[in-house]
Amino acid sequence: MDDFYCMNESKEYLKFCLVKIENVLARYELKLNDKTKIYCSKENIEFLRFSFSSKNNNIRMKLVNKTKKTFKTKMKKMNKYYTNDIISFKEYRQVRDSYRVI
Repeated sequence: MDDFYCMNESKEYLKFCLVKIENVLARYELKLNDKTKIYCSKENIEFLRFSFSSKNNNIRMKLVNKTKKTFKTKMKKMNKYYTNDIISFKEYRQVRDSYRVI
């Protein structure tokens, strides 16, 4: 199954959601993996290169520092490839856009 997350301030509600999700998946003979966890909403969660946190009932999302460093290194390399005509602008843009926040 692909990755996903649910955020809510109530752990009880998240437990309820977890049961519902497991029931739906069972209909398709699928199940969640052993890494499935329920976190307190005050904890930061790292998920798919981003850090999620909750503050004043708002969810904040930002790139993890390691991801920022990886992106800078990758883009230096892609800039070099593009300026030396090793890759097209389309290929360059695909790499750049893969780090964009939706």
